[in-house]
Amino acid sequence: MKLEKKYISKENWKRVIEKEEIYRLFRYREIEGEASLLKIKKVKEPLCKNYDGLNVKLADNGYYWLQLAISDKNYWITAMYDNNKNLIQYYIDITKENVIEKNGKSYFYDMFLDIVQLSDGSIFLLDEDELLEALNNKVIDKSDYALACNESGKIKKQLEKNNFEPIKMCEIYFKKLLSELEKKENSINWKV
Repeated sequence: MKLEKKYISKENWKRVIEKEEIYRLFRYREIEGEASLLKIKKVKEPLCKNYDGLNVKLADNGYYWLQLAISDKNYWITAMYDNNKNLIQYYIDITKENVIEKNGKSYFYDMFLDIVQLSDGSIFLLDEDELLEALNNKVIDKSDYALACNESGKIKKQLEKNNFEPIKMCEIYFKKLLSELEKKENSINWKV
């Protein structure tokens, strides 16, 4: 067990056979970072997760994943959409550090703890056991553990009150990047 370094690009995602991606640095009010949109064109098999008996499909042919890598924050948000561009869920990784680069090179150090908000508003805190195991195995220290717990608690409260700013940002950047991705695809497919 160790702190895993995860990149905004999904280069090594073996489930995805064919994809299209776009990356853009952004500034939203005083928030800066990198946004990416992944269009999953073809998968080996769909990705499904179970939340308290509810089976949710997260990745399949024609699905979209938007990621917001935000500088100076201890979280990383992924918004997942189905093939009809309907929101499935927000997945928030609690991070030790986010490093913002350009052209899909941004990455974070995963602190094990995650928060999911489904499109119906249901909220789930995931992997508390992994966070505790990381502390017990000295992968993280007490200050890292406190950081992860405090950050997840703060985000969960904001989600419950419907005032977590990155959610609004996801809506904005999904539309912007989707428009760019569709223009790019149309220019590639345009024939004389």
